[in-house]
Amino acid sequence: GEYFSEEQMRMREPLLYEQYIGQFLTDEEVTEAMLDGAQEGQAGGGGSCGLANLLLNSYQERLIQNRLQEEQDREDGAQEEDEDDEGKSV
Repeated sequence: GEYFSEEQMRMREPLLYEQYIGQFLTDEEVTEAMLDGAQEGQAGGGGSCGLANLLLNSYQERLIQNRLQEEQDREDGAQEEDEDDEGKSV
């Protein structure tokens, strides 16, 4: 089903998706995935719906990127704390 589609997995857990799948994608595959999402929006039926879907997709992409950045920052902070703790205990 759609639950296990790449886009749905990316929306649920952007950091895990990036770590396990995204790092292996070529630039062409990333561009192709973005174009496929835009074409799905346009195929939805008409110019205004296509534009609305395009705007919605770009907004969702921005949300995913913001969430990914937050999760990466949180993980980097946790790693720095672990390194600090190791330095103090030695």
